[in-house]
Amino acid sequence: MELTVRYDFNSSLNFETGWTHLFKGAFAKNAPNAPEGKDIDYFYVQSLLRF
Repeated sequence: MELTVRYDFNSSLNFETGWTHLFKGAFAKNAPNAPEGKDIDYFYVQSLLRF
């Protein structure tokens, strides 16, 4: 599941932020050296400058 928000400041600069939730299935829970079997959330912020 993913949610993304993008804001275009002008034609050369935009910002984006997002959230992703990873539902761990059987493989991700049982793989060798896999961390604890909880689901994982990722957050990010990025910008793009074009010139």
